[in-house]
Amino acid sequence: MEDDLLGLTQDDARLYVAASKSGAIKAVDKSTGTPTILTSVPSPLGIAVDATAVYFTTSAGLVGSVPKIGGAFTPLDQVTPAPGCVLFDVVVTGTQLFYSNSCSLEIRELPKTGGSATVFAKAASSPFGLATDAFYLYWREGDMTSTGRVMRKPLGGGAEETLASGQPWARGLVLSDTQVFWSVGYVTGGLIMSARKDGSELTVLARDQLNPHSLALNPNWLAWTDYGGATVMRLAR
Repeated sequence: MEDDLLGLTQDDARLYVAASKSGAIKAVDKSTGTPTILTSVPSPLGIAVDATAVYFTTSAGLVGSVPKIGGAFTPLDQVTPAPGCVLFDVVVTGTQLFYSNSCSLEIRELPKTGGSATVFAKAASSPFGLATDAFYLYWREGDMTSTGRVMRKPLGGGAEETLASGQPWARGLVLSDTQVFWSVGYVTGGLIMSARKDGSELTVLARDQLNPHSLALNPNWLAWTDYGGATVMRLAR
């Protein structure tokens, strides 16, 4: 795949990729590797999926959705980003959608059908890599000038918790039943990391990646997009 592959998510049958350079939102069949373009939008970044739709953010500040069968996309929210900051990640749970805004250092929440967004959490530095389980929203924050952290906050509201610190240029994040996985996106020497959901057992899973970004997980594999190499990588669990 010769493209800037940033967003990555999955369901049981397909991987979904946001290809920033071509503008394609792609579905890739897991059994055959056959890609299908669902829609095209300028510079997509984050991507999420539920039973019926694929959700995305773009570098121009658009939050949108497209049916999983493909077709025209629907705008859900629009933010005017300042130079050098973007809406990077998106995640859905129940009836709600969350996205990160590196301009305002906020994680915002709105209905999956669109509407008024509200602030769910404020970050100390650029927030990336959103993921949810039944109880918490997890994210990573940081850039090249900050130490970076992995965070979580109860979906129903409450105090934020720091699960890991010292994680510069943190990017994608995914969850299993018991663990958190994330990428540390150096241009060279990037890392794939894991810890238990309480922040214990911090582990380096892969080294020397070329600016790894988004991740996806199934019972057998951990996969991630390698921005510098324009590839999708995987590691047996």
